[in-house]
Amino acid sequence: MGRSFFSAVLAVLAVLVVSAVLLGPLVVVTPATAVAQPSCDGSVQDGSFQDKVACWADQVQRGERVEVELRQPLELGGQTSTTMWSHLERLDRGPGEFVVSVPGGNETGTGGTVLMILATSRLVADDSKITMLHPQTLSRLRKLGEVCDDLCDKVDRGRAPAGGADAGETVSGQVVLAGGLAEEPPESGSRTILLAALLLLAALLGAVVYLSRGVRTSTGPQVAQPPRPVPAPPYRRPEIAPQRQPKRRPGRRAVIPNGPRRSATVRSDLHPEGYVEVDRCLFRAVWTDDQAAAPEVGEPVDVVQGVGQDSALLLALPPGAGN
Repeated sequence: MGRSFFSAVLAVLAVLVVSAVLLGPLVVVTPATAVAQPSCDGSVQDGSFQDKVACWADQVQRGERVEVELRQPLELGGQTSTTMWSHLERLDRGPGEFVVSVPGGNETGTGGTVLMILATSRLVADDSKITMLHPQTLSRLRKLGEVCDDLCDKVDRGRAPAGGADAGETVSGQVVLAGGLAEEPPESGSRTILLAALLLLAALLGAVVYLSRGVRTSTGPQVAQPPRPVPAPPYRRPEIAPQRQPKRRPGRRAVIPNGPRRSATVRSDLHPEGYVEVDRCLFRAVWTDDQAAAPEVGEPVDVVQGVGQDSALLLALPPGAGN
């Protein structure tokens, strides 16, 4: 009895020590906060959506990793200007990594759903809600290039697959995870602590039963345990080469009017159409010199208002051309 009782006490002490080691870090865990980006002031909710997207796009263009956690709905609202879509295009095509996470019980909002579609990595809790988008918004997203995977179909309010929508306005995170369109974030907080407490209780109960029967070594055959399931690899959006025309190609012919010319700065590739900045505003422009290669982003050009079929565009010319 003495040796058996001493062995049982040691077993209980070992269970308590291991449980304390495992539970110690979990008890002090607090819910994760959004990663603070040094060049973006405030959280996701501070400032305008357009300003945040512009800042994140700059970071991604520099090859940085940007992490955004949606703790409350982020609405797109009426911020659908040409400048906004230009920033979203840069956010999608940058060399950096853009990670969007939706904690449990939270809803993305329309702006948050747009960010999820453009993200290179998605972390979605199974009880989160993904706000559905208007077909017109999805159509505008598809014009940015190969940005849409099956998530665009899941959040299309015009199609709303059976069982995938909550009151026709949201899609549950469980549906997104089941489709392999995101991965579930690591569990934290009270849910993890509760699970660990249940495991500790089960271990202590087993120790009590062990003591009540005495310490006896089983000589019977060992039952093989089933193999543990291997977790699926984290979801990453397939890298698809964007269907973009090569940079610095000659422009197209256009009728150049004799109107006043202004100086502008190239803000996106003119291949041959793109965007230029005039007086801190973006305008759609077309490169009209069919002999010279289009300028790089950041280089100066002269612009004049187009006529005829080009009346909605600015005609871009080499600086000083024709003066």
